[in-house]
Amino acid sequence: MGFSFIECLFTRYLNENPEVTHIFTWADSSKSGSEQRTSPGFIRHTSAIGEILAKCLTDLNGVPKFEKQLKHLGDRHNQRQVQFHFYEVL
Repeated sequence: MGFSFIECLFTRYLNENPEVTHIFTWADSSKSGSEQRTSPGFIRHTSAIGEILAKCLTDLNGVPKFEKQLKHLGDRHNQRQVQFHFYEVL
């Protein structure tokens, strides 16, 4: 089975920015992004990202339909104090 675009993107993100690994509760900072691809947490996280993006990209005019879900996602990231500069490298 191949990896999805989101899995590849996230693997690259972790490989190129190992200093961000600590912000993911499921991540093991002693492992590279490539080594984490099979972890249940990595799979859950990338699957969730993929689902949200797929819904929004299916109907770009329908993004307001997902505003509540996206706000909830943003709130969760804020609660975990994910700093904005971590998003910039994406």
